[in-house]
Amino acid sequence: MSSARKPRPNWTCLSWLVYPLVVLSADETLHISWFTALICLVIGFFLLHGIIAIHELGHTLAGHVVGIRISSFLVGAGRKLVEFRLGETVVTWKLFPKCGLVRPVQSQYLFSTYQYVPFILGGIVAEVLLAAALWEVYQSPTWHDQIWLNPIGRYTLLAAGFFLLATIFFSVRPSMITIEGPTSPNDALLLLNLWKGRQLFRDFRYHGELIVKGNIAAAEEISKNFILRNSNNPSILITGAQIFELQGCLDKARQSLEQVLLSIPKDAALRTQVFDYLACLVLNHGRSDWLQDADKWSTSAWEADPKSVTLRGTRGSVLAELGRNAEARTALLDVLMETESDQDRAYCFIYLAWLDAQDGNHALAAEKLQKSKSFNLPIKAIARLEKIILDLRNKIPS
Repeated sequence: MSSARKPRPNWTCLSWLVYPLVVLSADETLHISWFTALICLVIGFFLLHGIIAIHELGHTLAGHVVGIRISSFLVGAGRKLVEFRLGETVVTWKLFPKCGLVRPVQSQYLFSTYQYVPFILGGIVAEVLLAAALWEVYQSPTWHDQIWLNPIGRYTLLAAGFFLLATIFFSVRPSMITIEGPTSPNDALLLLNLWKGRQLFRDFRYHGELIVKGNIAAAEEISKNFILRNSNNPSILITGAQIFELQGCLDKARQSLEQVLLSIPKDAALRTQVFDYLACLVLNHGRSDWLQDADKWSTSAWEADPKSVTLRGTRGSVLAELGRNAEARTALLDVLMETESDQDRAYCFIYLAWLDAQDGNHALAAEKLQKSKSFNLPIKAIARLEKIILDLRNKIPS
């Protein structure tokens, strides 16, 4: 195995804990010792975890009200601290209070607007309610003096207020965020995309109904018109590709993504994401007829951004599909050493399990297969390769 560095911890989120302490120390009437400051920082660490958890709990409860079931509930990033199952939901808590995520059982494209909007707004509503409760505590004659005149109590209120304002701001400002590897839209951008794509979602719902009814010709006409109509709109085309994939129309998903490549400059950063998506279509759905194209796509993506651990993982997985097992194993093991993403780890473990099964190491293959499934991610490559691995194990030697 080539040399690899271990993932470095992300301390950026922890700098938030210091800001309220700086404000607190400016008050000369309060005498703050080093021990008190340390207690404040520890409280702030757990407080930030708690506020992220409340945001995600808001999504979860809103989803429960409108009939959206949750498959995973994540708080934090980095090293896993605890994981357990609560009904059908896998709850995961990680070390750094950087982000949170809830993942529905179904795809977002299968929800109605009346389900999706309350589900997305649930996180912000939960934080606003918590902010209102803290304001009531601050104004209460009973609690004000006991908390505000105590350095630790004042830090707790200041930190909670600061964290809530910051997290609400980042939720209502449309932007892309990185959670455990993949980049995805935040709550505000999801709602903005839903508003812009009202007709898009209606068209695709009709497209899916036609496929279910077996009216392939009419569905083909809708998908063809969609690609032509949005030929210069990369974000809509990528969204369309995701829906085509969910509906099992992989050829149309590929056409949408290839149209994106034609509509953006050759030096655009978006090209690497599109190349990676195209390669993952092959990995997730076993399109062996596209394997040579996947070789080119994964190579182009990695050459464009050689520092990306995720792209190296995709490249290693494609090498495994091509039968270049030694190169694949080296790349996948390096990614396992460097990545902080559960998605990267899940892909690496399932492909390493497949390589072990091909070598006859079925005990190691079973162990890695179980690790890949332990992340509880909806990765189609895991289910596909699990069947192949079990077939290899059960194959009777001639």
